[in-house]
Amino acid sequence: MPSRLRERFLRQGWLLLDPFLRDDEISELAREIDSVPRDSAEERGEPVVVRGVDRESDLLFDFARTPALLRAAENLLGKAVVPLYADLFVQPPWGSGVPPHQDQASYEAHFGDEAALSFWFAIDAAPSVSLEFSAEFVVALAPHRPSLTKHFRHELILDSAPAAFERVTLQRGGCLSYHSYAVHRIAPNDTSHCRRALSLTYRGSPYRERLAAGHATNA
Repeated sequence: MPSRLRERFLRQGWLLLDPFLRDDEISELAREIDSVPRDSAEERGEPVVVRGVDRESDLLFDFARTPALLRAAENLLGKAVVPLYADLFVQPPWGSGVPPHQDQASYEAHFGDEAALSFWFAIDAAPSVSLEFSAEFVVALAPHRPSLTKHFRHELILDSAPAAFERVTLQRGGCLSYHSYAVHRIAPNDTSHCRRALSLTYRGSPYRERLAAGHATNA
């Protein structure tokens, strides 16, 4: 991955890699995702997150661990990584959005301030999922509260939410990567079509860093 892309990622907190998957690859993912059971909240117009879909499918398990994705995650974070989550996001027709938050607020209790990133893949041709990112990216955790939106653990306290956001629309087969400290929200679905995205999260691994250093020393 060119260094300019990593510099852009670290500067703005997100990076659009479009296109990323071939049409046959995204079609295969879509067929596999169709078999994943979903929550009835979708029927009420609420966004749904199906967590741990890689535990339901060998294909999704393997896809989350493909060398190309692991290399991309390591290049962007600048260190060794391990897969953390594989989730399916579903936004029903005319579905509500998701309030501003940082993913790191949910990760902090599990592994401290170790940074992570997510790759989002749009599954449907149109309309695609739209995420909105704060115009300012800072590697610092803002104050959060428990989220009122089902399937989401935290949201920013209103006084700490940024005033300006930039919308990024993800096209089918494209990939959007964003940093765990990036403040973002998901725009409402103002169409009569369902929006789906596969989210794969990777975190930095100090253990793998030590292993790599030890192997280099012994080489």
